[in-house]
Amino acid sequence: MIESGYQVKPSSMAVLAGDTGEADMRLAEFLTAELQEQTRCNVLSQAQIRKRVPKYPMTIETETPENPKKPVWIAPKENGKLDALRKKLQVDYLFVVWTFNLQRTIVHSYGGGSSTNYSVTVLGNLIDYPSRSVVSFTEMYPSTGKGLLTLFKKDSYFVEKMLKGSAASIASSLARTNPVLTAQK
Repeated sequence: MIESGYQVKPSSMAVLAGDTGEADMRLAEFLTAELQEQTRCNVLSQAQIRKRVPKYPMTIETETPENPKKPVWIAPKENGKLDALRKKLQVDYLFVVWTFNLQRTIVHSYGGGSSTNYSVTVLGNLIDYPSRSVVSFTEMYPSTGKGLLTLFKKDSYFVEKMLKGSAASIASSLARTNPVLTAQK
């Protein structure tokens, strides 16, 4: 969700994994690719970010937001770290994303059958610089389950499916609510 009345400019952006875990890194990769494809923003690749910031990925701590309608997940003590990252990356926007509560749930029924479901929490904030204003708020709860055609797929298949779907949805929402990002693409 974009801040009401705010228009994201088609300029430079970096998507940052909010933690060092594999799911956060994969989400950042997928969102980077989707934003590069769906918008006119100059989105740095994850390789470019690692080259400019050798300690990337790093943990960017979160906290419970004060306003649940406009959730700012970034802990205030992380502002200095984000400012330093932004300076090294030389971008107009930082998009920080996190994953939490990655779960696989298996339910066994009395007839001997079972079902397997996967879920994750995806959070994110888009920060505009130099104002350091959080202008976008992401909170998603994707889930998926094994079906007859996916019965023998590995767990990683379902995790990737949820993360790719989340990235596509975030990029699509950003592009849809900011027509200037997709004009003349």
